[in-house]
Amino acid sequence: MLSSLITIIIPCENSLPGIKSTIENLLDQTKIRGTRVIVLDKGSKDGSIQYSIQAGYDLSKRLTIETFNVTDNKDFYKVVNTPYVLWISPGLIFKSRDYIFDAINLLSKKGDFCIRPHWHKNFFK
Repeated sequence: MLSSLITIIIPCENSLPGIKSTIENLLDQTKIRGTRVIVLDKGSKDGSIQYSIQAGYDLSKRLTIETFNVTDNKDFYKVVNTPYVLWISPGLIFKSRDYIFDAINLLSKKGDFCIRPHWHKNFFK
């Protein structure tokens, strides 16, 4: 199981449609049951945080979804205890149902590398 290897982080700010589609898309991924998904909210006013909290309850047997408000809690990274972290944007759609599983296999064979999205450096400002 990948749940002991990867934590998925989704940063958002007023991204309700994107959060919904990303979480639904994660449910289609194979071999990620129980994987921890952390939604980092930056003060959304559109229901993003409420949806994420409710999804955490509704989907608790499939994914472990937690929500952090990064304006109050900038130490969220201290709760990550997996060797790999996958940062994804709200609204992301994976190319295949095995995308995350294949990525972890590639990492384990080739070693660590990082692809940093363009929004990463501005998210915590």
